[in-house]
Amino acid sequence: DWCPLRQKDPMQGSGQLVLAQAGDLILWDSRTIHGGVLGTGETDREDSNKAQLARLSVPVCMTPRSWADEEVLRERRNAFE
Repeated sequence: DWCPLRQKDPMQGSGQLVLAQAGDLILWDSRTIHGGVLGTGETDREDSNKAQLARLSVPVCMTPRSWADEEVLRERRNAFE
């Protein structure tokens, strides 16, 4: 579920920035509290190759294969091919 963090919430401002390089993969358990900051995508004046918090995010949900019935597995194989 999506849950907004209100302005007066004591957790407001207590986040930590995850520093990553281009191409890094960051994985975490989606049950933990997490959030993000939308970057402007603008480049730093000192380093024209350095974008400000621009990123690509892809949510992936993984469950045990045993939870999928044969029809779902067949559809996934067809989609992959």
